[in-house]
Amino acid sequence: MKNLKKLIIISVIIFIIIVIVLIIQYRKKRSIELDKINPVTYVEDYIVHRVNNSVDYYTVDTVCGKYLLDLEYGDSEAVYNELDPKYVKESNVTQDNVISKLLYKEYDFEENYRLRLSTNVTDMFYVEGDKGVNLYFVRGYIEDNIKHEKVDFNIIVELDKENKTYYILPQDYVEEKGLENIQENDKYNFDIESIEPNESYNRFDYEIVSDEDIILDYFDKYKNYLLNDKEALYNVLDEEYRNKRFNGYDDFEEYINNNITSLWKAELEKYQAETKDDYVRYFCMDNEGRYYIFYQYYVGSFALMFDDYTVDMPEFVEKYNQADEQGKCILNIDRLFKAINNGDYKFAYSYLSEGFKDRYFGSEEEFANYIKENLFEKNRVEYKSFDEKSDNLFVYNTVIYNADDENEDSDENVQISFIIKLGEKTDFELSFNIE
Repeated sequence: MKNLKKLIIISVIIFIIIVIVLIIQYRKKRSIELDKINPVTYVEDYIVHRVNNSVDYYTVDTVCGKYLLDLEYGDSEAVYNELDPKYVKESNVTQDNVISKLLYKEYDFEENYRLRLSTNVTDMFYVEGDKGVNLYFVRGYIEDNIKHEKVDFNIIVELDKENKTYYILPQDYVEEKGLENIQENDKYNFDIESIEPNESYNRFDYEIVSDEDIILDYFDKYKNYLLNDKEALYNVLDEEYRNKRFNGYDDFEEYINNNITSLWKAELEKYQAETKDDYVRYFCMDNEGRYYIFYQYYVGSFALMFDDYTVDMPEFVEKYNQADEQGKCILNIDRLFKAINNGDYKFAYSYLSEGFKDRYFGSEEEFANYIKENLFEKNRVEYKSFDEKSDNLFVYNTVIYNADDENEDSDENVQISFIIKLGEKTDFELSFNIE
């Protein structure tokens, strides 16, 4: 009897196992059949990169400018044919409503603001597809060039590099999908194989730019900040330079306000481009001898310095270390007069010896007034005799001429004897004769 019960239990267990196996096999077979009917489409995730190619950057920037211009002109046919067809269908966009939907809903400018708007791109990222289509995430702002009011600008430009065609995904799409803050190394997927031309509306040409084109673009951005957004200009200054050059934003704003006329009228006369491992550096000089140094870490964005003396550059340090004591004294006096000629009395004052300052110049203002009364607006130094007084203490006799005087034989000059004490690395302090 016991054996019979065991046999029945074992038989039930075997039966259950067989049923489970049959069910599993049936489901697998059914799944394969469904997959054959409805095959799964896999969309690949692509890594987001920051744009650092000048052709890509300025090509997409030009596309953005054309898109905005078509909106401003109210060219509904052009704008309609620039938009991604999927977006058009899903958002119920027509040629009749496209202008009001995109321009006035997104950018909230009155109708009479047309033809005075401009795009300013501040960030650009991209994902590179494997079928010749790239997506560019463009961030920046649209500015009214009369009232200088700004609104955010966030769009996606789909670029078919082979067909030289594009589509736009406008700002409401970007915001709806939460893509306005996409960053480098994020992932994004898409499956666009190609972009067909809609007559000539969505075609583009590659923008091939030179170093001069880039420099002029950066200088234009600097001028725009200078006139319309001083806080933005302050923020694009190189951080180390900004902290050494200015005592906070108020000091910077005072400098700009005191020199706004000459700064605004300045025109670039010379430039030099240097490509380093991690950046491109553009040395520029304007018609009044002022320096502008643009550090480009990514195309379209830069850190700015107004001179080459506040922060020790690698080339200066190398040259300084290779110089003898006389050469180091010349380099230091040169730095002093670069600052004076630039109206940067803070830098010059900081290198006066403490005892000299206490005796003659109790404040930076007193020093600045003395320089203005006794020297020239722009000074040229001629080096005469050099003498060593003791270890690291030297005297250099110089003659200072008016650099703006075209007559090099002019008798108008000031003779100054500098006492220079060399310190550690590139540090120094000095004093000079007071008559």
